[in-house]
Amino acid sequence: MEWSRFFEANCGRKGLSDFFMRETGEVAMMIGRRLEFVPEKITVAEFDNLVRLMFAGTMPELGLRAYEPAFAFGAWRFRVSYYRSLGGREITLRLPAISIPPPEQLRVPPAVVSTFCKIRGGLVLVSGQMGSGKSTTVSSLWLHLAAQQPHRVVAIEDPIEFVYPTRLGPSMFTMRELDTSCESYETALLEVRRQNATAVSIGEIRGAESAEKCLRFALIGLLVVATIHGENVPATLASYVAELPKERADWCLANLSTACRMVLAQKLIRNPENGFLVAVHETMFNLSYEGKHLGIAANIREGHLERLRRDIQSHRAEGMQTFEDSLNRAVNEDALPSEFRPPPNAL
Repeated sequence: MEWSRFFEANCGRKGLSDFFMRETGEVAMMIGRRLEFVPEKITVAEFDNLVRLMFAGTMPELGLRAYEPAFAFGAWRFRVSYYRSLGGREITLRLPAISIPPPEQLRVPPAVVSTFCKIRGGLVLVSGQMGSGKSTTVSSLWLHLAAQQPHRVVAIEDPIEFVYPTRLGPSMFTMRELDTSCESYETALLEVRRQNATAVSIGEIRGAESAEKCLRFALIGLLVVATIHGENVPATLASYVAELPKERADWCLANLSTACRMVLAQKLIRNPENGFLVAVHETMFNLSYEGKHLGIAANIREGHLERLRRDIQSHRAEGMQTFEDSLNRAVNEDALPSEFRPPPNAL
């Protein structure tokens, strides 16, 4: 297997998201949601050649921990996971988009874009399951905002997926990657204050310390955007609170009620008629500092997160929406067939 030819032949395929290689010989690609196996098996030597490409000529000693660097190869940049399984060593390569599409191309709701450009500080959470496009959406929003308003953005990633321009319009970006340009999320967040950032982008909330620091930065006026796993808006906020010790839950809820400006939950749904992935969203805004959405802030503060979806419905005129609203819109716009329309009484 000549890896340069292999990547050149396949990286441009529509819907490609991941490569999977095993030292036992299997090579597969994830095309949309379908797994496609390469007929030609690879040898252990060819597998090792790929490992050396990823690690600049070295062969790291692989123990129980996966190695997860970024890997640049030609025009492509991969997220790597190199690990040991029951059957031997394996490699997973995640292929992000080469360019970052604008928000409208990603079907990010216009109200999300306008609200994101309006807020001056606070916490924005973007949630979804793995592979739901969270990082792409965050990057698209940052580029849209930075081109219009002056910001000093520090992005902390593990690893870096999208490389932002160092300067865009009136803004500048600084990118830091775990294990290559910073020690940890927690250390990098401590250093943000000395770097005079006005905005911080966190690849993923991991643990109590990073969750608490993000919230504290939002409380003092920085714009903080972070991704986290969550099925919908209430589950996203519950996941954030769960990152902190139980004795800190009340503190977290009280401060989230004032600092959390927006939650954007995202899912990707495949259209069975054409194979395209369609993004649908559940969105909640909290501009209580302007005297708006006081009921939303109160429900967060009191821990009544299950009530938020009804709050979202009552603020539809401001652009908030449930997943059911988003599915209806996708069907009405012919992005999805009618079978995806939710029942009329669905929340």
